[in-house]
Amino acid sequence: MSLRRPLRPDQRLRRIERRIARLERQGPPGAELVRAYGARAEALVDLAEDDEAFAQLDELVDLLEGDEVALDPASVRAALVRALARRARLALRHEERHPAAQEDAGRALALLAEAEDSAGEAGLDPDLAQQQVELLVLRGRLMNLAGEAEGAREPLARAAARAAALPDPAARRLFEVRARRELAVALAQASPEEGLAELDRAEALLGQDQAPADALPATEVQMLVSTRAEVLANAGRFEDALALLEGRPPDEDWALMQRAATLEMAGRAQEASDLGARLVERLQERLDPRDPDACHDLADALLSQAHRADSEEERGQLATRGVLLLEEFARLPARSLRLLCHLLEVQASCLEPPEAHEVLRRRAHILEDLARDLGAEVDRVELVRTYLQDGDVLLRLGQPHVARRSYACAVDDLMGLEAPDHPAVLGLLPLALNAHAHALAACDLWLASRRRADEAVEAALRHPTAPSLARTGELFLFRAIAHVNAGDPEGGVARLRADVSRLLEVALREERESEAGRALIELVMNACVLAGEVLVDHLDDVDEAATCYDQALGLCELLPDNPHVRASILGAKAAMLTERGRPSESLPLLRTCVALFSTNGAAPTDGEDAEGPQGTEGAGGAGGAEDAEDDEDDHQGELAQALLNLAASLTRVGEPRQALGEIQRADGLLAQDDDDDDDDGADEADDEEVAASSVVRTQLFRLRGEALLEIGHPLLAADEFTRAVDLSRELVDGGGEGRYEAQQHLPLALLLRARAWLAAGGHDEEARGDLREARRLYRALFEDEARPLHGRRLEEVRALQRRLRGK
Repeated sequence: MSLRRPLRPDQRLRRIERRIARLERQGPPGAELVRAYGARAEALVDLAEDDEAFAQLDELVDLLEGDEVALDPASVRAALVRALARRARLALRHEERHPAAQEDAGRALALLAEAEDSAGEAGLDPDLAQQQVELLVLRGRLMNLAGEAEGAREPLARAAARAAALPDPAARRLFEVRARRELAVALAQASPEEGLAELDRAEALLGQDQAPADALPATEVQMLVSTRAEVLANAGRFEDALALLEGRPPDEDWALMQRAATLEMAGRAQEASDLGARLVERLQERLDPRDPDACHDLADALLSQAHRADSEEERGQLATRGVLLLEEFARLPARSLRLLCHLLEVQASCLEPPEAHEVLRRRAHILEDLARDLGAEVDRVELVRTYLQDGDVLLRLGQPHVARRSYACAVDDLMGLEAPDHPAVLGLLPLALNAHAHALAACDLWLASRRRADEAVEAALRHPTAPSLARTGELFLFRAIAHVNAGDPEGGVARLRADVSRLLEVALREERESEAGRALIELVMNACVLAGEVLVDHLDDVDEAATCYDQALGLCELLPDNPHVRASILGAKAAMLTERGRPSESLPLLRTCVALFSTNGAAPTDGEDAEGPQGTEGAGGAGGAEDAEDDEDDHQGELAQALLNLAASLTRVGEPRQALGEIQRADGLLAQDDDDDDDDGADEADDEEVAASSVVRTQLFRLRGEALLEIGHPLLAADEFTRAVDLSRELVDGGGEGRYEAQQHLPLALLLRARAWLAAGGHDEEARGDLREARRLYRALFEDEARPLHGRRLEEVRALQRRLRGK
């Protein structure tokens, strides 16, 4: 005689539904229909049809709260408690439903309190007493998940006390262990030792005599071990946590996963990666591709491993494997769809812009569906992040008109949260507004960009802490640029001055040695320098500009361990004074600037002393050969620029031969940088660095030409100006990094070359051609930016043209 085969979940559901249909035809709903509705909800959960299960439980709750059910009040109350508890348990698996689960648990506990009052000394029957303990544990767990550990302690302590009084031994042990484990989590938030002591009390229950039928399920024992390891790791006791997890049987995947996470917390990235790879292999070997839960677990492990991967290629491959696993299923639960979205985000980060845009659009479509169907804030926030990421990709693709729509969607969705103090609004709204402002600027809609930039700063100032303001510091600088480009430089300077005052107040309240405090002080320095640039370039106010630079230099006293910042500001102020005809004031500043760069990290040339402290401006300050090389390259470039600024000042005070010596030193540093780039391979050279180096070279050629012209070698000077003109045209035509600077340098180089032709004699036609082009370029620059200096240079060109016509 063979045993009867168990029903498949879909067969069980079909049988239950037929029974429900019969019961609904038989008359008023009674106890059997109530039980059938509950059974259908459980069958739907087994089939991962959570949405339909919620709908069934909603229908059951509505039925029990109405007047149609043929049950006595006590039975209705008991059934309603069970339905609410079942709905709350199911909601625990869905983050967006946690508030509703908390409400259901509260309502059910209130009903049980009524039943307890009605029962008097007899108390609740065993089934409802057990239900009460389970609900108290559930309420405490939900509060822990919501970050309300202090409030969770009371219901969990009550749950532990009530569990100890349950009549059934198996239930007593099970629910007391659960209650004490969750209570340990709540206690550990304030005191790891108290949490561990509570876990000791839970584990002591395992050693009590018990019949085989009353043994605690293996998963409960595993949860105790996992919780202890987590408490130990959060307390910094990584070795204790690892020893505990290493003692688990080798076939427990959860222990392997938690060991990898603990190693990561301990900073042992390679060991974590090795364990993660082992877990992926193990899950892959046992994978049933028809099982969505198994595929979810493997995809989750692949995502964790992708975050650990060092190379972009490996990270992309792991994320793609996870995507392929999940996309095989036509229907996935929300948790798997969210995992798929995380995988798509990682995958997009490893792709070129066109492919990344396609992946991000797919991610957005999934999140839009989730947000519409479930209304969860977590999905809406992730959707906002996707819009921002896609906007960035579209800007890289040169499609600002499309990008601005994506950024506008992000802004609208954030404002739709209707909670000004929501963490997503505080963290993302300023960035989204700023991104939208950038996209509008890229479309030459500067008034609209200015309006958005003002809104971005206002949003950032709603949360005026040093870390927050340092993170969003670029907003303040771009807001000023937007005002300048919209034709209001006075407004840009006024806002910068107000921002400097506000930011400095926050920075001085912060511990100066903290990362946020230092970053905020550097931001204030940058704002002062930008105000100086606007004052001199757009308002022609050299004295006020010098005051702004001096304010930035005064702030350098707060960061005495970073001489490169001071040197850079000195160089900027000195270059401004030289350009505005005050070279004698700039010379001492430039000599100090060169000395600072020479003795703080830049490689010496021409036999200079190679010793001296290294700079501290590298990323993270952690050291390492590669970081040190990057720092040295940066400082060499800064020293080269300082030497060129010094050369310009020397030429203007009548010392062109000394200027040529400084230019030669700068040329040597730039040549050394070029050799390093060649060693690394042209394909690996950073486009921004190459463009920056080319811009500096245009200055070098121009300044060498000026010095040669001053000495009396006009044709040699014309050759140098020609090199500056050719390189500037290359950069302008290339349209990439350095184009804006080259647009400023090109007409000046043409004007200077025209002077050289005139000084040499016999080259009037060449001079006329250069002046015509310089006039056209300066007119375009003046119409675009209205800088006073451009206007003066334009008049200078016209004067030379009149001189030529008078010959």
